[in-house]
Amino acid sequence: MPAIDKLFEDKEFGPVRVMRNRRSRRIGLKVRGRPGKYGERISVTVPYLMRYQDGLDFMDRRRDWVRNVLREQDEAAGKAAADGRAMISVRDGLPVHTLVADILFRADPGLSGKVTVRGSMEDGRLARTIRFPAEWLGAGGSVSDRARSEMLKEVLAGILRKDARLYLAARLAELAERYGFRYRRMTVKHNLSNWGSCSSLGNINLNLNLIRLPKPLCDYVLLHELCHLRERNHGPAFHSILGSLCRDNLSRLAAEGCQEASTYLSSPDPEGALRKAVAGWMIF
Repeated sequence: MPAIDKLFEDKEFGPVRVMRNRRSRRIGLKVRGRPGKYGERISVTVPYLMRYQDGLDFMDRRRDWVRNVLREQDEAAGKAAADGRAMISVRDGLPVHTLVADILFRADPGLSGKVTVRGSMEDGRLARTIRFPAEWLGAGGSVSDRARSEMLKEVLAGILRKDARLYLAARLAELAERYGFRYRRMTVKHNLSNWGSCSSLGNINLNLNLIRLPKPLCDYVLLHELCHLRERNHGPAFHSILGSLCRDNLSRLAAEGCQEASTYLSSPDPEGALRKAVAGWMIF
């Protein structure tokens, strides 16, 4: 951890990360929907010359607000998980559907201390099974040990990364050619905070979680980053370009039989509807 960051243990909220930032002029407080690198969901940023304790005191004065935000986030995450838009914990029979394959977690009484991955073709579609020791399941039916749960998620991330590199590279190139964009390089990453980004050099970074999204939503993110090649900000010109491309792309998908694309196309603001839908999905 950088020297200007410190991790503190709060009796109610657990790990709290306090960061000193030379560019900060005031104290900032952020509550995340999922734990960060050090298991923290709460981070406080303070001006560089302020004490770490000042940040903790600031959080303490807003404890009720933090408590409410955490509860709302947990409720939203639970609903998203039930709808297949989030993966909070690993359990036996947990399905993960992607644009490339159907993935299933399966607890295996015959395994001990290891994880296996097997692939097959079912009805013309790729299927993968991630098997893990049944003894890892806790009383609630999920893998409760954090280290084991994170390991299984990393196995899943490895599968998604491999599939995403192929699928996203081909789809991004297809959309770029269709709409006249030129980018330098595409990279697939496992970011925790964004679906994609576009650098000033024309490089596009995409989150491996994108292949978990339905095709209209995945395409929306790709088009969003391509539009940043022409408009670096999110001003009116940017949304004018993106809105036009979203309508055209949705029309093409609908013509191919994508019912979900037809639903977004019927919205008064298709781009806004797509943006809201993407926000409802959770990166793991």
